[in-house]
Amino acid sequence: MRVMGVDPGKAGGLALIDTELFTVAVCDMPVEAATKSRDLASPTGLAQAVHACAPDYLFLEEVGSQPGEGAVGAFSFGRGFGRIEGVAAGALVPVWLVRPQEWKRQLQVPADKGRSVTRAKQLLPSASPAFHGPRGGTKDGRAEAALIAFYGCLKLQQVPNKPLVLVEFPA
Repeated sequence: MRVMGVDPGKAGGLALIDTELFTVAVCDMPVEAATKSRDLASPTGLAQAVHACAPDYLFLEEVGSQPGEGAVGAFSFGRGFGRIEGVAAGALVPVWLVRPQEWKRQLQVPADKGRSVTRAKQLLPSASPAFHGPRGGTKDGRAEAALIAFYGCLKLQQVPNKPLVLVEFPA
């Protein structure tokens, strides 16, 4: 079974766990420039990722606007979220919306983004290199996408019974 986890937003990520091949693949959210200050999830990039991965299920973090976020920011984020749902629907991939409180409680992940990277390294140690950028900074969007995919495997009772191997994200 192939389970995709998605942390929406321009700093988000995509992750795919294949429970039959015992692999995990992680990448940044594909984005396109929308305005000077806003980027949106790229429907073309998302469609290419979903097509290449051919997930059986897509688990998408269901988040709302952030406190203090303006109307333009909230609307842009909502557009990006809708693009993810639309691409999955177009590919006939079932989408499970999951609230952050739910998957974080189940996987014992603290609310702090930095600590979610630490927890992802504990649960998916082979994927640890993917949670850092080329200059050593953390990629919490990738880590949270991987955790969401892992949560999806738990929800579907398809947790791999062997350690996962990190592979390149399908192109």
